Amino acid sequence: MMMLGCVFGLLSVLPALAVSLKDASSILYDNIKVFRIPTGHNTSKLDTVVSQYQLNRWTERTLPNSHVDLEVPLPKLANFTNAINAILAEEGITQPIITMHEDLGVSIRQEFEGATSLSELKIQSKCSSFYSSLFHYPDFSILQAAETWHH
Repeated sequence: MMMLGCVFGLLSVLPALAVSLKDASSILYDNIKVFRIPTGHNTSKLDTVVSQYQLNRWTERTLPNSHVDLEVPLPKLANFTNAINAILAEEGITQPIITMHEDLGVSIRQEFEGATSLSELKIQSKCSSFYSSLFHYPDFSILQAAETWHH
């Protein structure tokens, strides 16, 4: 009977613990913007700036004529933006810098508020990554050929 009481006691604490963990993780990302930055033929200057500012990457590596996704903390934003705009102008890159998240911490909290369970968060994540991959395929027949499920 005592063991059962301990189990119920632990179960009553878990929701509060989950909320506090969510809040703690989102606070780590407060005041961080996420940008998608277009790349040109030569990515070495961009890589140098990313290293100089010690930014977290969302893309594994910088590829020519593609893009790189980066987290930029607010204190580094002005200097980083000036450096990147100079590189883009010098390289003749006309594609715009896309802001993916104005404030990553706020985005994380909004995701948690909208989701009712961990499994729903996983489903949202899978759907988001699938739909974002659509933008990487200019020829949609590639996706149609790769699709294995039917309606």
